[in-house]
Amino acid sequence: MNRIRSIVATAVAFLATTSIAFATSAFPDNIPVDAVPTVEIPELDWASVFAEDAARSGKDEAPRFAIPHEVHITPRTDGIWERIDGRTMRWSLRVHSESAISLNLGFNRWALPSSASMTIS
Repeated sequence: MNRIRSIVATAVAFLATTSIAFATSAFPDNIPVDAVPTVEIPELDWASVFAEDAARSGKDEAPRFAIPHEVHITPRTDGIWERIDGRTMRWSLRVHSESAISLNLGFNRWALPSSASMTIS
């Protein structure tokens, strides 16, 4: 099954769904957003982040792009599946990180059939 690795760059509350697709609101006659399971990414230790960034700056190193947080998420074990119509299934998952600024998703392995689509919003 597809494995998704999420790399948190100081992440924002994020709502993801996939048909395999990602979206931000409840779909007509489908499950409400609040019913979609959420993966919680721990809040960063901001004091440590700022101290590390200050130390990097003093060494003339490139600015930090992201702070990795590895997770193993699969449609088999995480999220929720819903039937949209007789031919369409949607897999949904929300990702949240308190006080986050942005979120960067990195996929270790991702394969979609040609009939599938993915949307992140």
